[in-house]
Amino acid sequence: MLSGPSQLMEVLADFGAVFYFGVQTFLTGIFKVWLAFSDRLAAVQLALGLLRCVLQSVEGEKILRFLVR
Repeated sequence: MLSGPSQLMEVLADFGAVFYFGVQTFLTGIFKVWLAFSDRLAAVQLALGLLRCVLQSVEGEKILRFLVR
């Protein structure tokens, strides 16, 4: 498990790279809603939605790996 500062550095590095190259991603959308539109609640909702999708994908993979055995 990564520590808090390491996770923050990873997020900022990912955001910085795609922002520099002008690539639109879900993460840049979250930051845009938060910083440009000053809508913290909407940014949190988007981030929680993304987290939910990730957790469902991980859980789905665990189930599929269990079924293959």
